[in-house]
Amino acid sequence: MITAAEYDRLWTGKIPNGFQRTLPVSGDNYNVFCERENLLQDYLDIFRGFNSRGMPLLRPYPLQNIQSPHPFFNKNKTPTTKIKYILIGEAPPNGGINYFYDTTAITGQAYLLAIFNAEYGGTGPGFTLTSPLTSALKINALIDLAKRGVLLLDLFPFATDYTSKGIKRNNLVTDGVASSFWCSDDNPYNLLDRILDLYNTNNQIFVKDLEVTIGLIAPPIISHFIAAHHESRCLPIPAGSSMNVGHNLFGVPPKRYSRNNFFYLWPKSKRLNAIFKKTTFNLCPIFQCCGYGPAMTTPHKLLISNAMR
Repeated sequence: MITAAEYDRLWTGKIPNGFQRTLPVSGDNYNVFCERENLLQDYLDIFRGFNSRGMPLLRPYPLQNIQSPHPFFNKNKTPTTKIKYILIGEAPPNGGINYFYDTTAITGQAYLLAIFNAEYGGTGPGFTLTSPLTSALKINALIDLAKRGVLLLDLFPFATDYTSKGIKRNNLVTDGVASSFWCSDDNPYNLLDRILDLYNTNNQIFVKDLEVTIGLIAPPIISHFIAAHHESRCLPIPAGSSMNVGHNLFGVPPKRYSRNNFFYLWPKSKRLNAIFKKTTFNLCPIFQCCGYGPAMTTPHKLLISNAMR
């Protein structure tokens, strides 16, 4: 876990270049961060098979303003699945209006809809999820995702502003911020340590030897940078896990990927809501779960299914 002091030092020591200068945004602070961490733990309880609230070893972050009762169950039950697929997102939304694991957040659920309706290892959802959502429907959708072994984790621990005045992804890549939050030993919230800590504390919730498949659902600039630098052995992934990085465009120098525009890979005219043609679908790197859309970084169930094959 990271303490309040460590969380605050992320900003008071040096505000990472690439994020808006007025941080934290919209009241986002350590208390809100703890709320998000506990919502994630509620979801992990589906894999554990018991309610872990009040167990500091599993929930090091203080419980506050947490939903009551537990949204998934209040009695112990036998887990039915293990984590087999990890999707890596970018950051939680500004203001928490559509946070993935908040079962009361039911607006703006593009990521949930795409992730839920995708296939994992060829296994699709138990039902089709569409808008509008209710809290009860979102709870059932998250339970269904857990049964398919899916976990979503964000690279950055703080909400960010997704307007033109907010996040600057090229700076996050070129200034080493993305690398730091991926695997730096100096970063108390680096992603690899978080995955390994979860595995070492809760190894019964993962498949054997952490043989999980990793997909990247962050916007393309971040995802391509991670994939290309993993391919060039600059950014590791947990031992035992795999990432499907192959596609017909590797051989392009990683530097180009560090400032990538998805239009290099997916022509602007090829909208994702159109019927995929094999020749154009092959332009998409296997790891990439977001593509061109109205917001330019729209997740799509077919791209997710491709990464989680």
